[in-house]
Amino acid sequence: MTARPEFDSTLYHTAMAQLDDVAKKVELEPDLHERLRHPRRALVVSVPVRMDDGRTEVFCGYRVHHNTVLGPTKGGVRYAPDVGLGEVTALAMLMSWKCALMGLPYGGAKGGVRCDPLALSARERESLTRRYTAEIMPMIGPEIDIPAPDPSHTLAQGIWGVWTTGIEARIEGNRVSNVSRNAIEMIDNYLSADGKDRGRVIVANNAITTPTVGVPVPTPRTPNGIVVGFFLDPAGGADAARNSHYEVKGNQIETRGSSSLGIAVFSDGAQVRNNVISSTGADSSPILMSSSNGLIAGNVFRGTGTSIVSLRPFREMTASGNRVTGNDLVQFKATTTQILFEKGTAKNSCEHNAGLEQVLNHGGENRCP
Repeated sequence: MTARPEFDSTLYHTAMAQLDDVAKKVELEPDLHERLRHPRRALVVSVPVRMDDGRTEVFCGYRVHHNTVLGPTKGGVRYAPDVGLGEVTALAMLMSWKCALMGLPYGGAKGGVRCDPLALSARERESLTRRYTAEIMPMIGPEIDIPAPDPSHTLAQGIWGVWTTGIEARIEGNRVSNVSRNAIEMIDNYLSADGKDRGRVIVANNAITTPTVGVPVPTPRTPNGIVVGFFLDPAGGADAARNSHYEVKGNQIETRGSSSLGIAVFSDGAQVRNNVISSTGADSSPILMSSSNGLIAGNVFRGTGTSIVSLRPFREMTASGNRVTGNDLVQFKATTTQILFEKGTAKNSCEHNAGLEQVLNHGGENRCP
């Protein structure tokens, strides 16, 4: 069996020894055994970050796909001072075994950045995550590789997808807890520039629990559950010719922050459907919709907060022409109002919402019987 010095690490040697032992016991065909000892592909990237003191520091990042026989790969991203190519390769290999043993249609992957996350500020960690994601973009996607967070190390980041063009992404089936900013954030993702109208983001069937205290960026309403759309480029969110198509559906979200948002949407035409959102914060709100011509339907709300659905303009986005229909408001106690139309909204409608008793309309021509 050949050895690869570039993958040298204690964990890599341990993973190799385990594979060799099992291969011997099951009399694995030698050529197959040899192939499984090596990853299919490995990427090493430089991750430059502007630090808080003004200097630029370059971190080393990795993404490894071990095996793709069963389907696209999946695996987390580890931030730690001792991350190296050998360790990431070993963890990707172990993920291959986990998926195969559980009968999942995925191969194993793993990513990492060599850094001390506890020594970085929230802004530095954010910049690091954004740039790392951009650098590994050629190796990720719903049909290639599905990254996931490592909650013990990613701290404020959660699951990110930012500043992309023509992305076709499905963020599905993750469990994300105790992320101190936004658990899942897909923002500023544009349609493809080739005229083929590519660009679709689906956030579905995730289980999210937020902590009680978060990092107050980019908004003071943190920690939040799911944030999608255009935050840094609001004009893009109001331009159907530019923004990706967003669907947020089937998620289970529990927010614990005093002013947390369950789902926040900043992209026209988005759909928020069949989610179950529980809130406990006095100033929390399960859904904030700043975009227009969207749909909020079939959601179930539980707990307490200042409002249940808030339609609020944000810069170029006017929060108008949305439909709020078929939601269950019965188990939520709103201290201000159940549905809030803020100043500047217009032509929104709501119908067939169970338990609807309170509507506050500061906008114009909003219809909500």
